[in-house]
Amino acid sequence: MVMKFGSEISRLKSCNKYKTKKKAIKNLIAFFGAQPQPSPSLKAGVIVLFFIFFYFVLPHFLTLLSIIFYLCSMQELNDEYFMQEALKEAQKAYEADEVPVGAVVVMNHKIIARGHNQVELLNDATAHAEILAITSAFNLLGSKYLPEASLYVTLEPCLMCAGALYWGKIRRIVYGATDVKNGYLHHTKEPGPFPAKIEITKGILEAECAFLIQSFFRAKR
Repeated sequence: MVMKFGSEISRLKSCNKYKTKKKAIKNLIAFFGAQPQPSPSLKAGVIVLFFIFFYFVLPHFLTLLSIIFYLCSMQELNDEYFMQEALKEAQKAYEADEVPVGAVVVMNHKIIARGHNQVELLNDATAHAEILAITSAFNLLGSKYLPEASLYVTLEPCLMCAGALYWGKIRRIVYGATDVKNGYLHHTKEPGPFPAKIEITKGILEAECAFLIQSFFRAKR
């Protein structure tokens, strides 16, 4: 078959007369027309394969892409991201001439409550960022416990806030800078008043959190 096809091409190239060249072209057309065509069963099989792909494979493929996209977006919502949000709250306290501590409560990768120090504004020694944030979360959820939530706070909680977090049964506590004078670890030993099931993570964006506190008290001197 290949040899025959080659001979027809050679004959077409060597044709000088119009009629001879026309006959060679007809021979080529006849050659291709004589090739076996797909059978009806083969065509039906191809249609079935396309049906299976579009109705069964493609939807699962799109679902897989959606899952991958979701996981990639979740990677961006890590501890540093939420601590940055807590720092935004701390900046609000700084601008209000409050000790710059901020906190956010996170559940299912979403911030459900925020808070920053308002001791001076409310004339209340207990109005710490952590207390205000978890109180807001309690009110939002209509619950007195936060077993599925995480608290992000820019400064190590004091003993009072640690006690509130203990009674609130929060799942995880993440803080930035260490408070060597008033932090709960100054009064207690590791792991503090918290049960073993509460996860403690410290040192997230520690330099940024400490810098804001230091800048505040440096300006007060």
